[in-house]
Amino acid sequence: MESLETTKLLYGLALETALKAWIVEHHPEKIEFRVSVDGGGAATSAELRTLGVPTSSGHNILALAEAVGLFRGEFSDVLKFDSDRSAMRNICRDLSEVVLWRGRYPIPLASGERQKLDSGVDRRATAHYIRDWLDPVLDRLLITDLAM
Repeated sequence: MESLETTKLLYGLALETALKAWIVEHHPEKIEFRVSVDGGGAATSAELRTLGVPTSSGHNILALAEAVGLFRGEFSDVLKFDSDRSAMRNICRDLSEVVLWRGRYPIPLASGERQKLDSGVDRRATAHYIRDWLDPVLDRLLITDLAM
């Protein structure tokens, strides 16, 4: 079971990075910086505030997926059915928790509820069959210029 969590951690980091790269390339208007300047107008520091989502939610893979529009028309070629979108939402929720703590620490970093998964989705979607949804989504995010 631990090897599955390690695999999910790596997939979660890959998906998070791919979603952020998509935002940079296709939705630069969703990026905000805070720039500090001195009295002469020269920039002294810059801080990323938002990359599709506020930086405080930067590991929330579901929020990043929604910012990209993963569950809308542009990605309907890979998430064709409502059941695909539901499974992918569960995968995003699960991977968010794995990236935040479950893949790295034995206990949560803060108290609170664990991610609630849609009980109508087969639990295997977030286990052995996770690649059935992740691989096509990652291909679509990362290989957009290649003819399929």
